[in-house]
Amino acid sequence: MSKKYSFKEIKKHDNEASIWIVVGNNVYDITRYLEQHPGGKEILLDMAGTDCTAAYESAYHTPVADEILEQYKIGEVVDEEKKIEKYRTVILSNCGLILSFTLLNLFANLSSLN
Repeated sequence: MSKKYSFKEIKKHDNEASIWIVVGNNVYDITRYLEQHPGGKEILLDMAGTDCTAAYESAYHTPVADEILEQYKIGEVVDEEKKIEKYRTVILSNCGLILSFTLLNLFANLSSLN
């Protein structure tokens, strides 16, 4: 069973000495990874002590990056503070809207050719 952390506790770890992040309701202590991050430590410091699920997912991390992150997992967000998996829904919804508009434009253009 994973240890549970509140955001009050997570927010305390927001500097180079101790940097925790939340991705997908999981808590990671990435302090030892700070200097190794290919995108630089600044982006991690900007996200320190916060839920950076949306930023992590929008950066299109590879499966290898996911495996590296998993090595630093120290627990989960307490149940009453867990966020619903809304990020994936928003991304998929936006993709669906873009696809819908693209198809509508395509059909409009096709019908104007006739």
